[in-house]
Amino acid sequence: MPPTLPRSLDPLPDESLPGYVLRLAHRLELTPARVLALTLMAETTRNPYPSRLSHELMVKLDPATRATFSTATRLNHAEADALTLQFLAGRYPIPEAPPAHRRYGSQRASRQWWLLTGPTRYCPDCLSGDGSPIQQAHGGPWRRSWRLAVVFACTRHRLLLRHSCPDCGRNVHGHRGAQERIPLIAGQGIPDLHPTQCRWDATRSSRTSEVGAQCRARLDRPGSPALDATAVALQQRLNQALDPDNHEPVLSAGELTEPVRYFTDLRLATHLVYATWDQARELAPATEFTAAVDAYVQRNAPTANFKPAPLAWAPLDAKVAAGLLLSADHILNRDSAAAVRQELHNLLPDKLFQAGRTSVARHFFDSRDECSPALQRALTPGVRRYSCTRRAGQRIRAPELHTDLPPENVPQQIPHEIAEPHLRQFTGISHRLLHRYAAIRLVQMIIGGSLGDAAFYLGVKAIPNPSHGYGRVWGSGSTVGAWIRRCGVDEELRTAIGVIAQDLRQRPAVNYHHRRAALHTWALPAPLWHRIIDQHAPGSVGVDYRDEFFRLHASATIWSKTVLSERCCAPPCLLPVITSHAAPNGNHVQQRLPIWICGRPSRSPKTYTRRLTAALDSVAADLRATVDSMPPGAVLIGK
Repeated sequence: MPPTLPRSLDPLPDESLPGYVLRLAHRLELTPARVLALTLMAETTRNPYPSRLSHELMVKLDPATRATFSTATRLNHAEADALTLQFLAGRYPIPEAPPAHRRYGSQRASRQWWLLTGPTRYCPDCLSGDGSPIQQAHGGPWRRSWRLAVVFACTRHRLLLRHSCPDCGRNVHGHRGAQERIPLIAGQGIPDLHPTQCRWDATRSSRTSEVGAQCRARLDRPGSPALDATAVALQQRLNQALDPDNHEPVLSAGELTEPVRYFTDLRLATHLVYATWDQARELAPATEFTAAVDAYVQRNAPTANFKPAPLAWAPLDAKVAAGLLLSADHILNRDSAAAVRQELHNLLPDKLFQAGRTSVARHFFDSRDECSPALQRALTPGVRRYSCTRRAGQRIRAPELHTDLPPENVPQQIPHEIAEPHLRQFTGISHRLLHRYAAIRLVQMIIGGSLGDAAFYLGVKAIPNPSHGYGRVWGSGSTVGAWIRRCGVDEELRTAIGVIAQDLRQRPAVNYHHRRAALHTWALPAPLWHRIIDQHAPGSVGVDYRDEFFRLHASATIWSKTVLSERCCAPPCLLPVITSHAAPNGNHVQQRLPIWICGRPSRSPKTYTRRLTAALDSVAADLRATVDSMPPGAVLIGK
């Protein structure tokens, strides 16, 4: 059993574990290192040197360590947990539990935590205490919230938090360098220090203390300037979102969301503001902190010999943090999601491939599942990057849609009665192009890969002739791709296509891929075409429908009805005629093609036109039955 200390202390509200140990050591007239050895025996058994105890203990105590600490300090388990950041579980983007214990040489700040794990900010008025005897003797609390990047001000005293000693200028409770481990308490071997004194020790070893190399300045000296109302209001809203007793949602990117998602949004927006400060400073209103951010960005700008690490958490200087957070909140706290999307895209490169390679895009996709849905919809079209899988030794885009709809059941042209109810909400684009794109995009969502791979699977090819109204409808450089980026409807369109997939799954399964493969070399036999003409269009005036030109066009119409596609996507044996501008006699194609060949409802009062249309429909129905009964890989040949 661990020993019980002769005296203990009641924790103060919002007090952190290092602050409690400092006050307890001062009361017992021991060094913090000795108190750590006595109260964290479970930890010191694994790691016999208290100076090597990790800062990760501030996040959560494991059961064995908590039991030892509670017994030694006479606190219950709830009071011991209250000294850590466990109260933020589910409200702030930090791990639910600290990582597995590692060797002390690798216990450094984890960049995925948006925490100030080493040095800390502080309010001098809070450290001076509330005037009670216990706080007059041992000082006020070192608050847990000061360790968070989003806490830059003390709303109780309306002061901006400090981060450095007023005498030596060193970071408070900081370590010597970025490559050094981060201890739970800095300078813990120095004796006779008040909890509110600077613990900077210039000596290389805590076992040899030299008074001349230690700062020992008091940190609870007043003098910080009062904050303006804008900064105080933002800090109050952030504190309210951190409050575990507050169950209200938070506005982020134009929609209400959970606090933990809001703070993830705020972290990503802060990084975007920092990475694009030259443009972002013009979007946010000028504040007293703008000059501090200017200096910080200029000081950390990359040079030939220096490349700064990505901004994984806000800077330690509260002025810089306040400036970045105010700008990020200005972007996220807009009236509508469209306004937020526009603000975000104004800060990103215009070209999609450039935006997708920025550090902002990397941070976004690393945290995409933790973001709010509104920010996902706002950022995805501008920084699109795809998850990858391996196929044939290459990394390709992984499938997005988990459905039992096989890709072979997707036609080249989704039926109008299925597609239009879900696509009619989109404006500013030709719905003919949008319906074509929806089929290609659906196949890509099912099989993965690129849009070009999906188009190849569907048998869709780009026809350069604009008179046929096809052209390239896939890819970021297409008409539809440019419209998606401009309007920011990537997520909405993806959702609509997912619903279309569900509707297709409810219909009888048809293997359109098998139909296209079986009819790849098919054309309407000439004898059959002649019988149809003789029976349904005898003696047509001025037009010889027996012409080869009309037979191939009628073949394309039957093919499109069979595979549910468009005539311009017909097999190669028909493409030379279909893509030509003029018929053999020199007349324009559109002047020679009757309505029944184009596949549109007949408006002609002539009886033979209606009869020919019905005849082609009958041939298409028979052809569907024939092809569906054929084994896989079989090809139907008709001349």
